Amino acid sequence: MKARLHFLFLILLPVYVFSQNNHCDITDSEAKLHFGEEVAVCGKIVQLYKPKYTKGNPIFLTFGRHYPDHTLTAVIWGDIFTKEFSEALVKYYFSKNVLVFGTIKEYQGKPVITIKNKSQIEVLINFEEDAVKITPK
Repeated sequence: MKARLHFLFLILLPVYVFSQNNHCDITDSEAKLHFGEEVAVCGKIVQLYKPKYTKGNPIFLTFGRHYPDHTLTAVIWGDIFTKEFSEALVKYYFSKNVLVFGTIKEYQGKPVITIKNKSQIEVLINFEEDAVKITPK
């Protein structure tokens, strides 16, 4: 019996740990209070912006309100975009509630998370409970 419980524990622990990482630590409006922290942030992307002549070819995903009154920006640099994303995928995130995971940095007094791979951003189906997520391919 003890061996079965130990085996069950070893099987379920990774599932529990994984499910704990699927929840929001903070909302986008709280991001400004967490500079330097690695967190899961949930919020709605309200604006996509891809400047034409900016070094590094970034794409900015703006949360909360439109720039410059935004609550958080997720940035995908051009080299990462080419490897990990597509125009259609980034457009899919627009107007959706998403979870982004990463370290919050400060740029001109505003919080920013740099997205380095697709696993750092997921669309939330039910934002209130953030229990069910989908990751488009």
